[in-house]
Amino acid sequence: MQVAAHLSPSQMKHDANTLYPDGPALRRTIQVLRPLICPFGEIISAVPERATLLDIGCGSGLFIGLLARHRNITLASGFDASAPAIALAQQMQSIHPKADKITFEHRAVGAPWPDQMFDVVTIIDLFHHLSPADQAATFKNAVDRLKPGGKLIFKDVGRTPAWRAFFSWLHDLVVAREFIHIPAERDIEKWARDNNVQLTTRATHNMWWYGHELWVFEKPVS
Repeated sequence: MQVAAHLSPSQMKHDANTLYPDGPALRRTIQVLRPLICPFGEIISAVPERATLLDIGCGSGLFIGLLARHRNITLASGFDASAPAIALAQQMQSIHPKADKITFEHRAVGAPWPDQMFDVVTIIDLFHHLSPADQAATFKNAVDRLKPGGKLIFKDVGRTPAWRAFFSWLHDLVVAREFIHIPAERDIEKWARDNNVQLTTRATHNMWWYGHELWVFEKPVS
């Protein structure tokens, strides 16, 4: 995937600093620094212009905030199980130049999802926080929210090499205070087959000591 030069990690860090001028210090700092360790530029480049988008497990809304600055979107909606994260996302929305095109909801992954169908559904660094038993059902729900011809953009930390996976495991143990469950490649491939979506892009992105796996799937038109 080609990414425009202006979508460099340093530029997005600057954007994040602008989007989150206030808020709890730790949570705000995480938003500002995250573009340095997560390949948001590559994810944004996979989103078509004028798309409608659902971001599952959106956290404090950073991806949607960045996306709306760099893509001419029609609508981007996110939900997350964390009330404090959504509170910060809504605070960010209130000052965003495209506030009328973005929305955030406090909603658990296991609760009923929005009924609307979307051009794009994104799942960014969510699955390793879910139990293995919940991962397959969440993948299916994501595909079910896609319009025919729509894209499912799936990004999570990688299992290999082991030393990069260790740093991801350590990161979440310290920051999120939980043991993570990184999805296996064979499971992702099985979920795609079971839900009849076609893989169009697969890429590995290493940033600092973190490894990322990016998958883009397309739902058949018929």
